[in-house]
Amino acid sequence: RSSAPDAGERCHGVLNHLRKFKSHLSADLFVYSVVIAAYANKRQPQKADSVLREMMDDPLLKPSIVPFNSVMNAWSKSDEDDALRRCTNLLAQVESSSDLPSPDIVSYNTVIDAYARRGRATEAETVVQGMLNNPSGVQPNGHAFNSLFAAWSNSNASDAPEQMKRLLEEMDRLVARTGKKQFAPNDVKYNRVIDAYARRRRATEAEDVLREMMERRDVEASVISFSTVMNAWAKSSAIDAPEQCKRLLLEMIELASSKVGNELTPNAVTYRTFMGAYTSRSRTKEGEVVLDEVLENNPQLAQSLSSFRKNWAEGNKSADDFLENTGWGRMQAPDLFDLFDPALLNDDENEKSTKGKTSRLREVKSDIALLSILSSWARSGSPDAAERCHGVLNHILDHECNLVANAATYNVVIHAYAKRRQAEKAESVLREMLASQDVEPNVISFSGAMHAWASSGDNSSPDHCKQLLNEMVSLTSSKGDTDLLPNSVIYNIVMDAFAALGKIEDAERVLEEMLGNPERSKPTVSSINTLMKAWLNSKADDAPDQSKRLLLDTMQLASSGRKELAPDAKTFQLMKATYAKQGRKAEFEELLSEIENR
Repeated sequence: RSSAPDAGERCHGVLNHLRKFKSHLSADLFVYSVVIAAYANKRQPQKADSVLREMMDDPLLKPSIVPFNSVMNAWSKSDEDDALRRCTNLLAQVESSSDLPSPDIVSYNTVIDAYARRGRATEAETVVQGMLNNPSGVQPNGHAFNSLFAAWSNSNASDAPEQMKRLLEEMDRLVARTGKKQFAPNDVKYNRVIDAYARRRRATEAEDVLREMMERRDVEASVISFSTVMNAWAKSSAIDAPEQCKRLLLEMIELASSKVGNELTPNAVTYRTFMGAYTSRSRTKEGEVVLDEVLENNPQLAQSLSSFRKNWAEGNKSADDFLENTGWGRMQAPDLFDLFDPALLNDDENEKSTKGKTSRLREVKSDIALLSILSSWARSGSPDAAERCHGVLNHILDHECNLVANAATYNVVIHAYAKRRQAEKAESVLREMLASQDVEPNVISFSGAMHAWASSGDNSSPDHCKQLLNEMVSLTSSKGDTDLLPNSVIYNIVMDAFAALGKIEDAERVLEEMLGNPERSKPTVSSINTLMKAWLNSKADDAPDQSKRLLLDTMQLASSGRKELAPDAKTFQLMKATYAKQGRKAEFEELLSEIENR
């Protein structure tokens, strides 16, 4: 249980000593189980598995299911390529062998968790369904169903919310059929469904689930439920999102005042989400006025709301004061390097003698303030803005200060380089993130580096973009991390890079990859237009005919239900240019008339 990195090896050493030398102590089941657990706790599944095999080879030992579960759990949490296979194979082994202990609920839950971590929802459901189909065997519990919801949540499938709603209905049917309350949906599961809709910015559906939740007698909505729906509205494209968030906030307060307990009392997350809806629409002052009114009418919220308002004001004031003291307005780019000479950045001795300059960076107490300042500078027209932002990032990494270099900070630097078409430098910052133990890149990090290559004009840019896409797919597969799951934007960048150089076959292969992986990302009309652009830029004699083929195929897909692929004005503009480029404008007009008359 210790934190020693070599705890597993030390325990294993004692085990080997007991096996080799006669003493009053013996290498029994308990000792083996401890060694296996030590390796498992240190995320060393290979070694845990090896000790398990040693124990199974001893004819005098009859192990329980516990050490098997430990090894399965280690494989479940492992990033190794074959970890999932090793985990599921171990379950299959104990299920099929009469010489081994029978699997228990922990065994099954571990495998379900393994699928859930990797977003493999269908396989996770298969395990649960197999348990339900064997009434005399181990039956699923609440944890198993929680993992199913997590699996769909992690899957990034476009229909994940609907699949999770289906699970809620199936659980209700199970309760009605078996009378077992363990299958009843609870607030955690409902909140996961709400969150699935919220992540996809489907605010209306998220709120519908909240209302369904509130109609039930056996489930109670909480501050998490309401805050998640508010987040869906805040991040949606709805113009009236602030008003929707205000309505939900006031409803929460009213419900909280009429019930015992504080399950619906707004907290800092609620207020931050509420203000986010206003600030993202440049209506910050209105949001602050609403909170003032809430505080005036609800004195019971004085402590939580006043604390939030103080932290909110301090975060904004840190950025405002810093900008004002440097002589730059909020919408201008503050030259951070005017505060300290770039030559002094990595010179500790000089830093001590120039406190008036370097200490100014330490005046920025808020990471949000720093991000605001760097973003403003990155968006400026200065040609060396990216290097300056990168210098500040390196300064934060190399010196003790109040600030943390997180993924957002790195992403600003990447996009600063991308804006200036400095692809190699943008990718080098991404590589710094990948090598770091403290921060992990996300989709935005990769898209920034890919944008840099796509706009660089370099003939090798498509290959660099495709390589980065392949890395994202590989990292998603190995880590089960949906934060790196390529979306349609990522695929479109790669297609655009090929299209810009007229590499049509490569661009079409990327589109085929998108169409073949709908659970990963669905192509849109933007994807089709990118391919149209590839034909326009190509030197192929049959480019107009190929663009016509693509149009007709796309229209057929759209008519079969893929509405997101329906051609738009840009589609026809690109086709027109393709026909005109080869002096076939009249043919395009005929095609257009033919389509209109269908």
